[in-house]
Amino acid sequence: MRGVSWNTVKTEKVKASRFRSNAYALHRESANALQPDLIKGESNLKILRKQGRLVWVEKGRGYRVASMNYGMPLLTPEAKALLERLGTSFYEESGGSYFVVTSMTRTVSDQKRLTQVNGNATRNVSTHCHGVSFDISYTRFNGKRGRNPKLQRTLEQMLSELQREGALYAIYEKNVSCFHVTVR
Repeated sequence: MRGVSWNTVKTEKVKASRFRSNAYALHRESANALQPDLIKGESNLKILRKQGRLVWVEKGRGYRVASMNYGMPLLTPEAKALLERLGTSFYEESGGSYFVVTSMTRTVSDQKRLTQVNGNATRNVSTHCHGVSFDISYTRFNGKRGRNPKLQRTLEQMLSELQREGALYAIYEKNVSCFHVTVR
């Protein structure tokens, strides 16, 4: 599907697709394979950025980045490329809309702090601590908070297609209203 507009590949199969969450163990396997170095603290972030293994992420076509209290807007180049691909496809399919990315890379200490305020956060090492995962809100589109079933369905269909392609793993997180996405 690379280089092809989402609109040109829309089929009945895609329209009828239902999003299914992947097991978190699969996310961890992918994280360990793609970025075996755990991001323990700020010094690790600096080293990985200097090496080009983590890159800064700003708003892009089809997505915006929310301010983050637990982490930084950094991803591996592969995860950033996936986010950009998903954002561009979402923008084209939705007629110019955007979704909001609420979380990206966290240090181990960020993750530990997060578990104190978010019951959904894993107490083990998160895939966010590898720089290969990001969270997309399914209740924040175009700068507005609240449900938008049409845009949520569009996002779910795209995530389902990318799951089938083998490009990502994703989990529907009900308590925090987001999709947890990990590049494969």
